[in-house]
Amino acid sequence: MAKPRGTLLVSLVLVLTCGGAESQGQDFCRGLCPNFQELEPTTNGVLRRWSNETNWITTRLASRSLIDGMSSHNTLKSYWGTYVQDVLDTDQGTWPVLLSSTKSVSETNLWLSWYLPTSETMAPDPEGRVFQMKLHAGVMYYQVSEDHPHIGDEDKIKDQMLERLGFHDDEIQAYHAALYDPVMAWEFHSEVWIFAADHITN
Repeated sequence: MAKPRGTLLVSLVLVLTCGGAESQGQDFCRGLCPNFQELEPTTNGVLRRWSNETNWITTRLASRSLIDGMSSHNTLKSYWGTYVQDVLDTDQGTWPVLLSSTKSVSETNLWLSWYLPTSETMAPDPEGRVFQMKLHAGVMYYQVSEDHPHIGDEDKIKDQMLERLGFHDDEIQAYHAALYDPVMAWEFHSEVWIFAADHITN
C-alpha cells in the first residue's frame, strides 16, 4: 500500500464516517452502495452497467482547497442530519463520496455528493445549497486505484482513461472520482468514472 504523501485529495476528508457490514456483493463497499453489473472488458476500457438511476445529495464545491472542501462537507452533513437520516431508517453508512467535474459552455464546475440509497425525494434545502442529483442508468468506463489518494490523482487517472479510450478532454462533459473509504482507513478503494453518455460525438 502506498504511503500518504502531500495533501490528500480534499474529498477524502469530507467523508461521512460510517461502518457496517459490506453489502451488495462488493468487497470494497463498507455500507450501502449503488448496484451495478460488471461487463466484459473491451480492448480499451473496463465497463460497468448501472441498471437503475442513482440518487445523490449534492452541493457546490468552490475549489479543491481544504477550506472549501470542509465547507461543502459541513453543508452536506447538516442537510443529511436534518432531512435524510430519519428517512433512511438505517444505521449503515452510504458510499461512495463523489467528487464530480462538469462542463458547461463557459465554465467547469465542481460538486461534492453523498450517495442516497432511496428513490424518495428529500425535502428541499431552505437555503438552496443542497439538491438531489440523479446519475442515470447506463454504461460507464471506470478505473480503480488502491493508493492513498491526493489532489490531482483523479485528473491523472481521467487523462489515462481518455488516452486509452481514444477520447479527447473536450469531448467529455463530466467525470467523477468515487471514494469508498474514510481517511483513517488502512486500505483504500477509489475509482474514476466516465459515463458513456457523457462522451460527445461530433
